[in-house]
Amino acid sequence: MTAIAGKADVQVLSSIACDRHLRRETVGRVAVMVDDHPEIFPVNYGVDERGDIYFRTDPGTKLHSAATARTIAFEIDGFDQERELGWSVLAVGPARWLARAQDIAKVRSLALKPWAAGEKANVVRLSPTKVTGRQLARPRSTTA
Repeated sequence: MTAIAGKADVQVLSSIACDRHLRRETVGRVAVMVDDHPEIFPVNYGVDERGDIYFRTDPGTKLHSAATARTIAFEIDGFDQERELGWSVLAVGPARWLARAQDIAKVRSLALKPWAAGEKANVVRLSPTKVTGRQLARPRSTTA
């Protein structure tokens, strides 16, 4: 991790740390443009060996927007209130609605199980072209 100048309490996560977080978590948020404004949706997700991010969804706003946009954003985060520490990882890139049976079968190997009700038969793959992360911590007091 490297510190951000002037922000001793903000660290840039390495690509290895970002990948570790993405593979450890199972719930994130997909951000897409709807008409002229962004909308954010929680999703269960899985990551394959290449680092592509997959989520399942029913037909609707999220699927349509993810399948037709040039690029979408995906975010995960976590925090430790006791230690006043938090982190976030952002992945950005093109998304594709998967239709081929062999592509959808691959997702089954990721053990991707949506929490929300519904069939969630549609699969979207995000192929990140940019992955960044930050860790934030409350500055420690230097006074005794």
